[in-house]
Formats: sequence, C-alpha cells, structure tokens
Amino acid sequence: TPYREGEGVSSYLMTTRNGMRCSSAVAFLWPAMKRANLAVRTNASVRRIAFEAGRAVSVTFRHKGAETVLRARREIILSAGAIGTPQILQLSGVGDGASLQKLGLDVVQNQPAVGQNLQDHFGINYLFKANRPTLNDVFGNWPGRLAAGLRYVLTRRGPLSLSINQYGGLVRTRPDQTRADCQLYMNPLSYHSFHDGRRRLMRPDPFSGFIIGFNSCRPASLGSVTITSPDAEVQPRIHGNYLDHQQDLDDAVRMARFVQRLQEAPALKAVLAEDPMTPLADMDDAAVIDDFRERGSTVFHLCGTCRMGPDRRDAVVDPQLRVHGIGGLRIVDASVFPNITSANTNAPTIMLAHKAAQMILADAG
Repeated sequence: TPYREGEGVSSYLMTTRNGMRCSSAVAFLWPAMKRANLAVRTNASVRRIAFEAGRAVSVTFRHKGAETVLRARREIILSAGAIGTPQILQLSGVGDGASLQKLGLDVVQNQPAVGQNLQDHFGINYLFKANRPTLNDVFGNWPGRLAAGLRYVLTRRGPLSLSINQYGGLVRTRPDQTRADCQLYMNPLSYHSFHDGRRRLMRPDPFSGFIIGFNSCRPASLGSVTITSPDAEVQPRIHGNYLDHQQDLDDAVRMARFVQRLQEAPALKAVLAEDPMTPLADMDDAAVIDDFRERGSTVFHLCGTCRMGPDRRDAVVDPQLRVHGIGGLRIVDASVFPNITSANTNAPTIMLAHKAAQMILADAG
C-alpha cells in the first residue's frame, strides 16, 4: 500500500538523482550559481544581525578569519535551521530578555519563544540475523566493497547508490487510532552506531542481518535551544528533553509491541536465522522503556524552535514567516514548524521554502 495515502508500507521516495544524493542545494542553488545577483560564501559563520528602529538592517559574518558586514536593501532571510536560527536570534538580542541580559547582551526584543518548542522524532532500531544474504555480505568484506565501488563508479548503480532505509511507512499501532501514529524503517544492512551518531555503514555486523526501526509520528516532549555565551563560536545548549512526556513512553511500548507482532509473522520469521536479537516477547513494558532510553536516538528531524503562530507570546513568526515585532526579517527553515510533521521533514521544509519564495516575491512587488 503506498504510504502516501496516509497509511501503509512501501519503498521510500528518495532525493537522489543518477545514483547520487540530490540535496536542495544541488537541486536549486547550483543551477543559479552563475546569476549576477547571487554570491555564496561557504564555511562562513554569522555573528549577529543588527537592528535600527525595530528593523533588521545588516548581518555580520566571519569568513576566512575576517568579519564582514552586509547591509540589506530589502529584508534578511534567516535559514540556519532549528539549532542555528534561534542561536543567531539570541546572539542578536532577540530572545528571552532576562537570559540575554545575564550574558551581557543588549535586548532588542524580549521574545521568550525563541529557542523553545524544540521537537524531534526519537527512534530505535532492532537488529535481526537473516538466513539469506543481505548488504552485510556485500560491505562486510574487501572484495564485496571493491565490487560495489567499481559498479558505482562505472554505472552509478548498485548498493552504494541506495539510501540507508529502503522500505518503511506509516502505520496505526492500534485499530482505534484515527491516523497513523508510527513510522517504520527497514534497512537491509545491520550495524551498530557510535554514541556520536556515526553509523558504521561500511563495517556492518559480521553476519547476514537487517534492521527494523520505528519512531512515534507525533512525540509530545518539547526541548529547547539556548545560548550559553555571547560568543558565536560557543555551541548553544541543546536540550532534547526526549521521553519527558508520558505519552512518548506509552507510544514506545505500543510501537515495540507492534514490531514484536511483525517479527512473529510467518513471512518475517521465514527469513530469520535465529530468534530476534532483542527478545521483545520476554520483556515487560518497563524493560522495553529501559531499552528505548538506553539505545534510542534522534532521527535528525529537529524543528519548531521559532514556531509560527499569530501570538508573539508563544510564537516567533507570523503566517508570512516574518518575525513578530521586527521589520525586514523573515525565517525560512524547519524552525518555524508549529508542530513536527508525522514523517520526514525534508520534503515539508522544501515545500515551506517554495511557499516562502512566493511570499517574498509578492512582497517585493
């Protein structure tokens, strides 16, 4: 069943082209690089936005060791993501006034909502040993890696042209659910991740294996992003606050039980070389939650830290993505999402950018 209809499992749609990742930069920015009205500076870090009479007028950034100030003729578009955007606003004096004053920053606008409402999907993987070859058998040895590499170089096809998760979808874990509440992932490769998030994709487990994972579509726990120093080089404090809400714990148990039912289905049992490596059937709910706390991790869908809404008391931007109370400043990235999307955030963010471009052009006349 195509998951695009709201519920079901299918092969995932990928942003790839000719066997290579096709990012939004590749798709939209690269074709415009020769335009006279576009200049791109990579490895540049924004220090602050300056304001005059309640309007954003310039951006200071560091590039190759030197600071440069650029003045805006119309408006400034801030697109630094769910972490970088609130950090830049706070460094510029837009955020919780009391917190900014403690850091010695001048308060341009007291906006406590900046950096709040951090949302993310939090997921877990379950590893299985298979009784038939998987991609572990390709990447687990030098001949396999060499063959895959040559095939990719010559044809842009084969295992190296694939993304991590090939199949998945959205499902209801209870029949009384009115909409899908769980996103599933299936990867024909098994590996262990490092604590810093790196995946050992080219050093898979030494057996034929695969992964089934999940995350809750609509987690209820909210985190925050706050600066701890007026120095832009100091990373902000990111408080994910995962599993803080009881709903998220209940979701974890319910979804683990769903995976348990999947692994007991005849079709899946037929490809297992042995019992599942995580014995969900032998684990009570408390053990499932403990395992989720120990092994769960971000799915890298951070959003919501400059949420959109009509009231500046709990929102940062209006429906036109303009920062409340400040002229000439608009935010265009996933930080403006009021609520996290039920699935991946890449396509919704690109959609947001398309809509923002239309609004910016309309306002520019």
